[in-house]
Amino acid sequence: MFKFLRTLFSVRNKRVTLILVQENKPAEPDSFSFLPNRLFQMGMYISVLTAAIIFVILSVTPVGYMMFDREDAEVREEARNLALRVNMLSDSLQVRDAHLKTIQSVLRKELDTTFQTPKYESIIEEYSAIISSTESQIQEQIAPDMETIKSFDSNRIIYSGKFTNTPVFPAQPPINGILTQGFDIKTKHYGIDIAASKGSIVKALADGVVISAEWSINYGNSIQIQHGDGYISIIKHCSSLLKKEGDVVLKGDGIGVLGLSGVINTGPHIHIELWRNGVALDPELYLITN
Repeated sequence: MFKFLRTLFSVRNKRVTLILVQENKPAEPDSFSFLPNRLFQMGMYISVLTAAIIFVILSVTPVGYMMFDREDAEVREEARNLALRVNMLSDSLQVRDAHLKTIQSVLRKELDTTFQTPKYESIIEEYSAIISSTESQIQEQIAPDMETIKSFDSNRIIYSGKFTNTPVFPAQPPINGILTQGFDIKTKHYGIDIAASKGSIVKALADGVVISAEWSINYGNSIQIQHGDGYISIIKHCSSLLKKEGDVVLKGDGIGVLGLSGVINTGPHIHIELWRNGVALDPELYLITN
């Protein structure tokens, strides 16, 4: 059959005569004269018409839905559109939640590094006056009982004059661990983060006086220590504090316990800040780090 069509195609522009001979009537052959090109054109028209009819049937009648599952495709498309709308609503809710958190932070006045040194000047001056006086003068001013006197060891009384001296830097970090985030003014991260094992003891950087020891929603238990020569160290995210406001601390004393505290916390770590006369310093430059 293919050979026959190829022969017709080779003479498509010439008129040919087709002779048909029946086996039972060989003496009565039938002959047909035609142009093969016309035959090919007719076949093409029939093919196009057949394709058009099939397309109409599949588009208009339920046959198309049965064969190609068009209804399910429309349902899937609608589901994708709904999923896209849900994602857009979710993004909007996240933006709203972030805005609400910002408003709550402002209302709570819990800025990361905000503190007012004038607030503590009176405490520092009063404490300096106390530690510069004699033991008898201290007893007369604050009238402690015998248990309070026993709680002060000899080193704290003898070396109390060191608090007015400039701290010695570089110093050992408050805790041995891994530095996870550095000092970055652009992102308002005015300190460094050190990760360590939960339950580790956090130590004081230098001699000083505790000017703040409190808990907040964002940073958990935080402690601020006033050192000599205008230095202030701040430690955040302690699970508990070992010192309270007004306590005297010496370099290396335990001041807190590392844990998971505060909303702004991704794991057991402490946030360390170092300030001098209201200016934030990079603690990494003042510590002996690996």
